[in-house]
Amino acid sequence: MKAFAEKLWKADDEAFRLRMTAEETFDEAERHMSIPMAKKGCDQAIEAWELREKFIRRAEAAAREK
Repeated sequence: MKAFAEKLWKADDEAFRLRMTAEETFDEAERHMSIPMAKKGCDQAIEAWELREKFIRRAEAAAREK
């Protein structure tokens, strides 16, 4: 169980780090008024959201198995 919890924590941490990267990309895009950079930030934010949703589904499944 501990290994599974650690795996979930790592997945959540990865999603958070990716979200922060997206925020930094958005900030940089705003400073440079760069549409391509803003698009890259959007792609990063979507990937972060997908990872977060995956984490939530795993956590819910684990809770149901108890």
